[in-house]
Amino acid sequence: MPDVPTFMELGFNHPVFALDGYLPMCAPAGTPVDILEKVADGVREAYASRRLKDLHTTFGIPNPPVATLADARRVWNIDSVQWVGLAEKLGIKLD
Repeated sequence: MPDVPTFMELGFNHPVFALDGYLPMCAPAGTPVDILEKVADGVREAYASRRLKDLHTTFGIPNPPVATLADARRVWNIDSVQWVGLAEKLGIKLD
């Protein structure tokens, strides 16, 4: 929907509106790095496929996965501050 303005363009300036949506793949603490790398390789391979590229175009999903585990951790550390803060403000609690 290229002609629909974003929340930020409409004047909503809370930092949460600047976040990009993504679906991080998480693993239990202590998962060996070689396993994490295999999962990351599989995700990158899937994102290189024509079918997934076409789905992203169809649904207007602009972002490919981050390139490395270090990049994923960096994005997670930055964005999670906003999401956790919002959840706390709204009184959302994990069971």
